[in-house]
Amino acid sequence: MPVKCLSLFNKAINFLKEVGHCSILLCTATQPALGDLKANLKIDGEIIQDLSQRQEDFKRVKFTDLTRQGIQEHPISSQELAELITYKFNDSQRILVILNTIGAVNQLAENLDSGQLNCKVYALTTRMCAAHRQKLINEIKDRLAQKLPTICVSTPLIEAGVDISFETVYRSVCGLDSIVQAAGRCNRNGERDRGDVYLVLLNKDSEKLDKLREIKWGQKIVLNMLAQKDFDPDSLLQTKVINNYFDHFYQEIDQSELSGYPTSDEGRDIHLADYIEGKQASRDYLQQNSGSELKAFSGSETIAKHFEVIDQETVSVLVPYGKGSDLIALLNSQNYQDSLSEIFKEAQPYLVNVFKNMLRGLIEKEVVYPIEFPFSDREVYAVRDSYYQEESGLNYQIKNSESMIF
Repeated sequence: MPVKCLSLFNKAINFLKEVGHCSILLCTATQPALGDLKANLKIDGEIIQDLSQRQEDFKRVKFTDLTRQGIQEHPISSQELAELITYKFNDSQRILVILNTIGAVNQLAENLDSGQLNCKVYALTTRMCAAHRQKLINEIKDRLAQKLPTICVSTPLIEAGVDISFETVYRSVCGLDSIVQAAGRCNRNGERDRGDVYLVLLNKDSEKLDKLREIKWGQKIVLNMLAQKDFDPDSLLQTKVINNYFDHFYQEIDQSELSGYPTSDEGRDIHLADYIEGKQASRDYLQQNSGSELKAFSGSETIAKHFEVIDQETVSVLVPYGKGSDLIALLNSQNYQDSLSEIFKEAQPYLVNVFKNMLRGLIEKEVVYPIEFPFSDREVYAVRDSYYQEESGLNYQIKNSESMIF
């Protein structure tokens, strides 16, 4: 859940429980400490008894901390990580590596010499459309079922909703909730007594997190936990450790006031969570309209105007992969009998999201071009054939004498 939605979520659930008299059941592998926020969730308790013992019964992995050398943090380069994986490959030939950024994934995939390893290396990122990713995931599953040597390097997209099991997982340090999800891709079906999960810390040249504030917060807390004297990395799945992580994480969130969904409304800085009961909306309205004619207003209307589960900071572009090529040709010809809505629905698996602030540059460099529709204001952008690759998906690198990367 986006951090900015936490207070809104808690208040909505509390309303359903206390006013709507609903029974609420939250199911997740990493139960967040939602009762520790300022706008806290009112929790009755765990539905599963002896949770710590149950977690021990289902334990399938062993954690090893590679983020430190002695008592000092030990960031490594992408090349050094490739060497670690190559060495491990001698006794474990089905390896998953999850890194925090697309750039880190592509760099490591290049550093891994698949010829030397006699192994198929896959790279999965959100620069691939959903149809492309699913095809590769199906290939990986087939190879794993046949116990063929396979290395998959992926962004966190593989951590949730993908039923897949590797012998060994390397995870670049991040928040504990993501680390637990990554561990769920290791020895998932109990093929071994214990699978191996290695935590690694990439240096700033290999993994740039400057604009990923929440990942940096989570990484900092986990590194501090690992730095504690006598801390056992193998305890990372324990309930008390997960609760301790969220306690610290939510302290950061509350101090930053991000959990209340900060936004701007008619030139004012507001928090949508303040409007869910309507009191803040009333105060703001009366302050701005004292002495003038009062009109109807609604806190829920303010929320509805600004609330988005996912920030609309990206634009979808149609890529020439599989049926996507046919759909681009069809839209360009404007010789189609189905409605545009039906065609756009069919195009969903062949879309890739790019940031709005990058779109103009991609158009100027002719990586992406708009498709015009007479009598319609629909905006559709398509990627030119040479900028979508089987190995890495959408490639921003300009393939002319003016080589440039966005």
